[in-house]
Amino acid sequence: MRTEQGDQTSRSTRDSAYYDRWYSDMQASPAKDAILARHLGFPEDFGPAGVVPYEALDEITVQL
Repeated sequence: MRTEQGDQTSRSTRDSAYYDRWYSDMQASPAKDAILARHLGFPEDFGPAGVVPYEALDEITVQL
């Protein structure tokens, strides 16, 4: 990792503990949820848990 001045900074260790924290932090990320929903074309009120309202099940069944 470099700063704007080009100096070498201390690198964070990218070991299994680093990725465990990264994935754990990502689970509670509203930004990640918004990006995923937008990418998959879900409506804005779909929600981060991916819970489908009962009324939408017929429409989804037809699409499958």
